[in-house]
Amino acid sequence: MSEPESLIEAMRLRPGMYLGSKSLTAFADFLGGYQLARGLHEMEDDRLGIRIPPDFHEWVAYRNHFRESTSGWCKMIVATSQSEEEAFDRFFELLAEHAERARRVVAEIIGPTSASRAERDGEDYLIPPPKKVQLVKYTADPGFFALHDSEDWRDRFYPYLTWMRGLSGGELVIHDADAYNEILRDTEQWEREVAASISRNDSPGSTDAAGCGALGG
Repeated sequence: MSEPESLIEAMRLRPGMYLGSKSLTAFADFLGGYQLARGLHEMEDDRLGIRIPPDFHEWVAYRNHFRESTSGWCKMIVATSQSEEEAFDRFFELLAEHAERARRVVAEIIGPTSASRAERDGEDYLIPPPKKVQLVKYTADPGFFALHDSEDWRDRFYPYLTWMRGLSGGELVIHDADAYNEILRDTEQWEREVAASISRNDSPGSTDAAGCGALGG
């Protein structure tokens, strides 16, 4: 029997040996310590083969029907699993899906006109708009990803069209009308829920339908 190709694969096969128990939280804690050590010792190469995609937080939010990813992939997976053991297995399922996913372009925004601003080395500078933005789905889950043809603009997941702030103008070219109309319906439904929440005079701290929890569907 051949040895695992990387430490992450060895941990998947024998979590008790490396973590003490089959637990996604324990794995995430191990990973955090490993990444801290890499930073402290300026280790540029990943000698142990533990590579988590930079957009994995957003992939988990998309697949697990969260509106946003700020809680992090570990907490989102644990929140939607029955146990730490199930969450551990689910993590590796989502990681494999991410590696094999195939994009489906729903629509494109050609030539958006708006720009953005950012700070670099203490100075404010203007970020020109990308030439093209693709609205992409990978599965039938709610929401979509916005992929930009510029490294200055971060690709990210959005649950609704109105959450795509920072870009305006340009020509909208729809490639998949059914998928785009579904995104549009979800957006309109969310806007109705927000309006209803405001009309009920909810308390300022209430998240209700306008909050950042899980999506319906």
